[in-house]
Amino acid sequence: MPSPYSDHRLVQTAVIGDKKSDLAIILPMAAAELARWRKQHANYTYWCGTLLGGCGEPLTDRLYHSKVCHFAHHPHHQCHRTANGEDSADHLFAKRAVHQWLGSQRLRGGIQLRSLGLGPGDAVDVDVRDTGRRLRFQLSPVEHADWRRIARELDTHADDSADWVFGMKGIPPHDLLDRDGYTFRIRFDTQGAARCPYIGTQRPGGEIEWTPFEDCWLTPEGLRTPAVEAILAERRPSVSPSSEPRAQKPAAAKTRARSRDEVVRDLRQALELDARWRTRPTWRRLAHTVNMDLAQ
Repeated sequence: MPSPYSDHRLVQTAVIGDKKSDLAIILPMAAAELARWRKQHANYTYWCGTLLGGCGEPLTDRLYHSKVCHFAHHPHHQCHRTANGEDSADHLFAKRAVHQWLGSQRLRGGIQLRSLGLGPGDAVDVDVRDTGRRLRFQLSPVEHADWRRIARELDTHADDSADWVFGMKGIPPHDLLDRDGYTFRIRFDTQGAARCPYIGTQRPGGEIEWTPFEDCWLTPEGLRTPAVEAILAERRPSVSPSSEPRAQKPAAAKTRARSRDEVVRDLRQALELDARWRTRPTWRRLAHTVNMDLAQ
C-alpha cells in the first residue's frame, strides 16, 4: 500500500496572509508537528494562492493522527489547481531564498516569476543590477528547441551574461555544457515548513556536486560554487617558473608583458583543456584562462 506521504492529490502547500501572497508554507505532515506549528503561529491564515496556480480561496489545516495532515478547501468548493504536492511552491521558496541571498551579498536585483505555459512556477528570473548578470532558475523542464527560443527571447543565447540553473526534471541543454564545461542544477530539501534550495554543479559525465544555495557566490564572470572553482582550476594552464613573477618584485614587474611564445603556449594549453573537457571555446573564457586581454 503506498504511503499517504506520496499522495500528491493532497494540498500540501499554501501561502500565508492573503491570496496574492508569495510567502509559501509546507504544512507539517505529522500530527505532533502540526500541533506545535498551530501553537507557534495561531494568527496565520492560509490561502490557495494565485501564485501557486490556485483559486485564491482560504484553506484550513487538517490535523490527523491516522493519515497525513494536509490543507483543505471549504466544503463543496471546486478548485482546479493542478500542482498540490510539497514541490508545488518551490518557485516561491526559490524567490525568497534569492532575495535573502542577494541581501547577504549586498547586491541589488529584481526577481520575477515566469510562466511558460505550465504555471506560475515555471521559472524565476533574477536581474542583478550591480553586476550586469542575470540568473534564470528553469524549474519546469523544457525541450532543447524550446530552450533555444526562450534564450533568444531573454537575449542570453549569444553571450554568457546569464547563468541558467535547471531543475531535476529533464536534461540541461548541451550547449551550456559545451560552452562552460558544467551546468547548474537546483533541488529543494524540505526542512520544517520550508523548502531549502541546493545548487548542483553537473560535469559532462553527469556527476553532480551539491552546495547549499547560501554558500554560493556571484562574480562578474558568473555564479560560483566550490565545484565550479575546481573545474576552472583544472582547466587553467599551469604557469611555468620563467613566466611567473616573483612575489618580492615591485608591482611594475608583476604586470610585465609575456612573450609571444609564452602567450601561444598558454593558449594552446587552454585549447587542449577545452578539447579534453569537450567544451566549445570562447574568447571571453580563453582571456580569463590565460589572464590577459586578447582584444589586442
